[in-house]
Amino acid sequence: MASSKDGGGTGRKTPAPQIARPPSKRGKTSSSSDDDTPSTPKKKAPAKKKAPTKPSPAAKKKAPAKKKATATTKKAPAKKKTPAKEPSSPPSASFQDRLHAFGRWLRAEAIVWTVGASLGLVGVAIVLVAHARADVRAWLTAPPPRPPTVVWSAPVSVDLGEPYPVPDLVEDLLGAGLERAGTLRRPGEFVVDDDTVRAWLPEPPSETPSAWRGGRVTLRIDGQGVVRSLDPGAPVLLPPTRLAEIGDLDARRDAADLSRLPPHLPTALLAIEDARFRDHVGIDPVGIARALVSNLRSGNLQGGSTLTQQLAKNAFLSRDRTWRRKIREVFYAVALELELDKQQLLSRYLSEVYLGHVGGRP
Repeated sequence: MASSKDGGGTGRKTPAPQIARPPSKRGKTSSSSDDDTPSTPKKKAPAKKKAPTKPSPAAKKKAPAKKKATATTKKAPAKKKTPAKEPSSPPSASFQDRLHAFGRWLRAEAIVWTVGASLGLVGVAIVLVAHARADVRAWLTAPPPRPPTVVWSAPVSVDLGEPYPVPDLVEDLLGAGLERAGTLRRPGEFVVDDDTVRAWLPEPPSETPSAWRGGRVTLRIDGQGVVRSLDPGAPVLLPPTRLAEIGDLDARRDAADLSRLPPHLPTALLAIEDARFRDHVGIDPVGIARALVSNLRSGNLQGGSTLTQQLAKNAFLSRDRTWRRKIREVFYAVALELELDKQQLLSRYLSEVYLGHVGGRP
């Protein structure tokens, strides 16, 4: 679209007007080649992308502090030791259930065994009491013949210089129940050799352990009947000897008539032997407990037998101090209480039981 004008004296060509272009979207640069407006690139993006600055020495020194902080945070799991606060797991709950079930089973077994043992003991007691009642009824219907009553002396004391001829010594030893023998082989024997008597004395009964001393003794008596030497030493105690007998084998004892006895005799007897005689049924738990406490405190043996138990022992049992005899004594005492009243028991006791013993002898 250029047009040329033919002027009078100018033959120059006028430059065509240039159209301005919009700036490029790729950058804020001008594509003009004009010398007056030089194009300088405006690169601001690198200014935004700052190069990483090197850490200062102070920052480097603070870095270990951050590591310590991370180290302290790593110890946090050690504080999480709280198993008690956690809810119980199903296995522990099942164990408790099994434990409770075992406890219930154990209690049930204990009850069953206790009831069974109690019923068994009651059954055995009923059988034993029935057997004892049969013996008591037979004894009351036809009392067995009693041996004659024997009167015994006190233990015989022998000392040096006392007159004690050999024949009298032999008679006393025979009356005490010793046997004459040729040689001493066992307790209860004695040997006579001219003026010397050697005896092996039996042990005293357990009721009177200090009545005499069992063992071997030797007595030497001169021609005038005087004791000259004693071995193991003076004085020597010999067992009680038999003095007399009252009654015979055909004699029978009747129950004592309380109306013919002094009125203070039954009262004194009950006060000494059995103060609760009219309150118990043959056995007295209070008396047994009192005797047990007294034995533990003082060490002295104190009996807890009732009057009825003593009568049962004398009428049906022996004097052996064994548990078997004591158990049988209880059942016989209950049987006597079932067959006789208190007055009859008291009269039977006064006719059967000795009121005193010396050296284990009545």
